[in-house]
Amino acid sequence: MTIEIRIPAEKEMPAYFEQLSRAFTGRPPEPERLSRNLAMTELERALVASEDKQIVGTAGVFSLRMSVPGGEVPTAGVTGVSVAPTHRRQGVLRALMRRQLDDIHARGEPLAALYASQAPIYGRFGYGVGTWHSHLVIARDRSAFREPVAQGGLQLLDPKAALKVLPELYERLRREQPGAVTRSAAYWEARVLDPPDPRQDRGPSSFLVHQDERGPDGFAVYQVQARWHEEDPAGTLFVLDLMGATPAATAALWRFCLDVDLMSRVESAARSSEDPVRHLLADARAARVSLYDGLWVRLVDVGRALSCRSYAADGTLTLDVRDEFCPWNAGRWRLEGGDCRRSDGDADLALDAADLGATYLGGNRWTTLAAAGRVQELKAGALQRAEAMFASAPSPWCPTHF
Repeated sequence: MTIEIRIPAEKEMPAYFEQLSRAFTGRPPEPERLSRNLAMTELERALVASEDKQIVGTAGVFSLRMSVPGGEVPTAGVTGVSVAPTHRRQGVLRALMRRQLDDIHARGEPLAALYASQAPIYGRFGYGVGTWHSHLVIARDRSAFREPVAQGGLQLLDPKAALKVLPELYERLRREQPGAVTRSAAYWEARVLDPPDPRQDRGPSSFLVHQDERGPDGFAVYQVQARWHEEDPAGTLFVLDLMGATPAATAALWRFCLDVDLMSRVESAARSSEDPVRHLLADARAARVSLYDGLWVRLVDVGRALSCRSYAADGTLTLDVRDEFCPWNAGRWRLEGGDCRRSDGDADLALDAADLGATYLGGNRWTTLAAAGRVQELKAGALQRAEAMFASAPSPWCPTHF
């Protein structure tokens, strides 16, 4: 049989999510979640791999905007990628990626980004680890801060109020956070209104806002998992979202989460690799930290992507980019004054498209990649110049999973 890559008909979307859910969970989607997923899906950007009318692979895209140093960039948020176990290692994923990146390029989006279910999958398609995430586990009885935190300014919101306050607040905060992406109204409705997954055995989400005299300047979303050990409380508070516009807001939100009664620890996945809570703690060992790959970034249009961000230092670089999967990017590019164009000049640095994705947001040091043999310095001083130019403050982080 021949595998066909195509946009699914609307009536095929339940089968699309059936394939996707079985690939990731081994079970069909629950009716409520299926309805929510359908509301969030951009049908015209969904793809299926079909064989004799049976869906054996899926891929989708959210039309996003990503914050980068100095601005934001239209970004294809790649999501929902799956292949049926009966069709593994038969070129289905490669065919889906080929069609998807061609479509993204035709739409004029300079960037694509995704979260990888398995790290080895996407490098071959030009994606590199653009941000690093940390998984934090903090023992409550060791969570004292080095300095006291100002009391007040905190309010718990009901879901209806949260839907009014949090989207605008997040949008304001994410514009200052390189790597953060936009969130749609449908995303927020799912975030706020979806019941907790019964398999996780947690309570419903709580919504916390911090405000100063000028209004809301930070928020947190958390869930509680109640546990008891004999006669003693042993619950876990899971921080799902926490962002602050100021150090005071960030500290107050973390302090609240660490002080909720009947909890023995606080846990949070997908935090920034540079989350400030570690430096708030008096006990530097109170937080156990696991580092792992976060957002994978792919420059679909090298010239436009490099021209869309600002740079921390003046300088000129000529990059020799290797890109077998998107050959329109291959060759030499001169970056000067924030503008990137084709060049016939000698290259300063040579690297693969995946490694350019890894450096794009400033989440990896050029010298570190060079030490791993992934960037070649062709002219002395070019690595240090690239490192200075591509630096990012704050460190890149994407707090939104898609």
